[in-house]
Amino acid sequence: MEGGEMSKKKAQAQNCWRTAKLKVIALVGAGNPAPQGIKFFEGGTYPFIRTQDVGRLHIHPALSETTDYVNDLAVETKRLKLWPEKSLLIPKSGASTFLNHRVLTAIPAYVASHLAVVVASDQVLPEYLYFWSLTVDSRRIAPDNDYPSLRLSDLKEVELSVPPLPVQERIVQILQKADEIYRKRQEAMTLAELTIQAIFIDMFGDPIQNPKGFPVISLGEVISEGPQNGLYKPQDAYGSGVRIVRTKNYYAGALTSVDDFSRLECTLDEISKYRLNPGDIVVNRVNSVKYVGKCALIPRVTEDVVFESNTMRFRVDPSKVFAEYVIAFLCSRSCRNQIEEIGARRRAVNMVSINQQNVKGLRLPLAPTDLQRKFIDSIQQYTTVVSNLMTGLEESTKLFDGLLVRSFTGELTAEWEGANADWITAQVQL
Repeated sequence: MEGGEMSKKKAQAQNCWRTAKLKVIALVGAGNPAPQGIKFFEGGTYPFIRTQDVGRLHIHPALSETTDYVNDLAVETKRLKLWPEKSLLIPKSGASTFLNHRVLTAIPAYVASHLAVVVASDQVLPEYLYFWSLTVDSRRIAPDNDYPSLRLSDLKEVELSVPPLPVQERIVQILQKADEIYRKRQEAMTLAELTIQAIFIDMFGDPIQNPKGFPVISLGEVISEGPQNGLYKPQDAYGSGVRIVRTKNYYAGALTSVDDFSRLECTLDEISKYRLNPGDIVVNRVNSVKYVGKCALIPRVTEDVVFESNTMRFRVDPSKVFAEYVIAFLCSRSCRNQIEEIGARRRAVNMVSINQQNVKGLRLPLAPTDLQRKFIDSIQQYTTVVSNLMTGLEESTKLFDGLLVRSFTGELTAEWEGANADWITAQVQL
């Protein structure tokens, strides 16, 4: 097809797109207040979705399991509304409102009142609505960002681009494939993490029970430098300069590729003060409950790298403990329990924080250094896998985010729409 003809076809296809308010193409409602009392849940078989069920998945296209199940007594006496499969759930009140959790249900279910429920009409695919919702920041809809609440009346008025159904199907196919790649990499990384933790437990025992009777010390007793909070600079300082580790650049003890790090304009004094060195340990000090306390061991890098203010950095004394052992401990369930307990006392709306004294006060079973060395040798291949998968996840996230942006502007499917314009137009006219 000639260039001019293709452009004409693209324009023809794009003319089939329209803008609509959410309330025009979907039913927007809310769940019911949760029944109070165990009698409404005893022997229950009907899924009752709460905010924590949604938060546990964060973003997921197929929620199929819940913690609670209601019984016939609850359904009949509380007049609960059953929502259909492929309902889109969005937190509308409480601390989760601004965390942008989004799930699509894979089962018919009853839903708690803290969740908005969006059911697609025959004008739009449920999966299209789900992927579109990932581009919507609840803070932009809420009338007051200081109060985590989303009004249904405001949600109903949100506008979105609605292409013909064949185009929606094409967009969904592309995004589902990208999402599948990301989730498979995430599953592989989780498996590698669990393997490292299993080796840790096998060699040292559960740190909570400490069955091998290792001396238990505070982490501060083996810290030789720090902890030190990172560098804060306004957003307009980003874009050029030295590399900076941000909280998105590490997880499960490993960093993403240095190529994924942002750049920040820094003075020589700032570089000297905040430069990361091989063997440093970084810990996330402000985040949601799930991620606060996540950590990484800094490897050898080829250029200067600094770290941001939501991260703290410290070094340990290698004559007493190996950094790799400390990393494995920080990733353990025992340490997570300590951090989550601290975070619960320092909660601010939907974020929790830990400070330098909290980190120094973590209780660490101190195994002999020869056993620590044996552990490090045992997990080497798995730490490499985690590091590589971290880089892969970052690449998958960039790919998916880029596709999302292009999907709802018509840019993603423009060529395909141009090549299939006559067929799309015919489908619209059916």
